[in-house]
Amino acid sequence: MNETENIECPAIGDMLNKKENNLLKDTINKKTSGIYKIINKVNGKYYVGSSNDINGPHGRWYEHINNLKASRHDNNHLQKSWNKYGESAFEFVIIKEVPLDKLLSEEQIFLDIAKLEKNKTYNMNFLSTGGAGFTDHKHTEESKRKTSLKMKGVPKRTKGIKRPHTSGYKNPQWKFVDANTKNILMETYKVHGYTALKLKAREFGFGGTVTHRLSKEFNIFH
Repeated sequence: MNETENIECPAIGDMLNKKENNLLKDTINKKTSGIYKIINKVNGKYYVGSSNDINGPHGRWYEHINNLKASRHDNNHLQKSWNKYGESAFEFVIIKEVPLDKLLSEEQIFLDIAKLEKNKTYNMNFLSTGGAGFTDHKHTEESKRKTSLKMKGVPKRTKGIKRPHTSGYKNPQWKFVDANTKNILMETYKVHGYTALKLKAREFGFGGTVTHRLSKEFNIFH
């Protein structure tokens, strides 16, 4: 048997000198500032955006993917498409690296193009205003002016809207606990504790809010 067959190969990091290790680390954690697209490979539709940290460990792409996977993305058009086609149908592409001070103006160029082909894009807003993943950036006076003009005359969604009379305890979905059930749950809580109370409450169809309120009530009797 060859003696070298029993020699363990060192980890890649150990094989590199300090300078090479730092270069490798910088490459992995590189934060790219620029314009990007999220492209649906099935139908060719795309979302275009900008960020001062597109592909860092916690950059803009990371935020997009996390929100899409959790079905909480603020772009409903993109979210519905993601849900329909699946993660594998989308690719994330950096289309242009841009310094921070020119991001807004460069993004606006691509948004103007997207506006002319709305049937091909997921974008719902075509005004470059920065936003998520665009930290430590001061908007130019021109971008502020455009944003101001756009928002003038747009009423706040909650302005003039009164809360319905069915809120809180008047909500028809709220389940009140009858005396007999409450006694059963209280005994469960006294003997076995809060975890047992949660399990027992579920059997009666009560959720976490009801369980929590009951436990606070039961503590009064101790």
